[in-house]
Amino acid sequence: MRAGEAARWLAALAGLLLWLCIPLLFIYVEPPNPCHGQGPDCMHDYIPVLEFLFLPLFTLATAYPFARFAFSLYAPPPPRAGRIWGLAARDGAAAHWPLLAVFAGLGCAWTLWRTAMFLGMVEPVEMYLFRFAFILWFVAGIVVGWRDSRRARAEL
Repeated sequence: MRAGEAARWLAALAGLLLWLCIPLLFIYVEPPNPCHGQGPDCMHDYIPVLEFLFLPLFTLATAYPFARFAFSLYAPPPPRAGRIWGLAARDGAAAHWPLLAVFAGLGCAWTLWRTAMFLGMVEPVEMYLFRFAFILWFVAGIVVGWRDSRRARAEL
């Protein structure tokens, strides 16, 4: 495996790990609540079923489709080294350009929107760092796919 291919594989794996960390972040990193949901001025819509049951189950249920997306987004053009790219699309990211980039752009836009919703609130720094890492991951995937598609068009 070449160094560039190893870096792509590690980037795809990092995206999957970010995806799997979503429930942990929302369960263990909670924003401070000065009133603890008491009083008429402290409306607190905390629903533990969503945080402790639905979000982890949803994340696990969608881990395989997200892994396919992540490895396809960062997949180098064929021929690739062995079975480590088994989750990726057979043709590489360039063959599925711009569809993968559109999905990555939607993921980036959703993450930016979720971050913008909390800009005025006091939120732990870890939440902003996590969202920033996800945004960078999506943007890097778009750039990698764009470079591969340009290279593939130049070879035609």
